[in-house]
Formats: sequence, structure tokens, C-alpha cells
Amino acid sequence: MVDIDHFKGVNDRFGHWVGDEALRHVANALISVAGENGLVSRYGGDEFVLAWPGVTREDALPRVESLRESMKKMGFVAEGREVPLTVSFGVAETHSAEAMEAALRRADRALYAAKSAGRDQVA
Repeated sequence: MVDIDHFKGVNDRFGHWVGDEALRHVANALISVAGENGLVSRYGGDEFVLAWPGVTREDALPRVESLRESMKKMGFVAEGREVPLTVSFGVAETHSAEAMEAALRRADRALYAAKSAGRDQVA
């Protein structure tokens, strides 16, 4: 699971149009890293789910850490203004479609732990 850190602040400071651009920016970054077999879905206001069939948790962790770091470094530009942007990740693994709901709950708990520990990190 992926959450845009302090998303309400982006909307409040830059406006909802820029918030929408932030959502598209994060979605495109997730799609680019997901590859051909990955699935990216918006899951609530500023949260996304990245499902990677065949990718283990151990393989996913460095990939999402690299994405988190690159998103922090680059931010994005909207209406000629640089908008700082960080994301938090919660990672979980499952081996069956039946266990997907449980994996989403574990990923959500991991995401909450990342946010509670200061955001802009992978848990």
C-alpha cells in the first residue's frame, strides 16, 4: 500500500487541481515500476495498492525503497511551482488470491507503522 504523505496539505497549499496532479504523478510512478504484470489501483483518497504477482517481499522492498527515494528527490512541478512530495509504503506478501484481503490488512498495518514512525519510509 502507498500513501501520499500530508496530501491534505498539498490540496490546502496548492489547490485541488495540484492535488489531482499529485495523484496522477504518483500513479504514473507506480505504474512505471510495476511493470507488465503489476497492478496499480487507487485505494481511497490518497492511497494506492501496488500488486506484484510473482514478486517476493524481499524483492519488493528495495524496489519500493528506490521509488520512495526518487519521488522524494524529484517532487513534481505543477503550474510552474515545485511541489514537494513524499510517500510512505506498507509491504506485505501473499501466496494465494484467497489471502489477498489478509495481505491488504497487513500492508495497511505496515503503512500505518511507516506513517507513525515519521512518514516518507517503507515498512
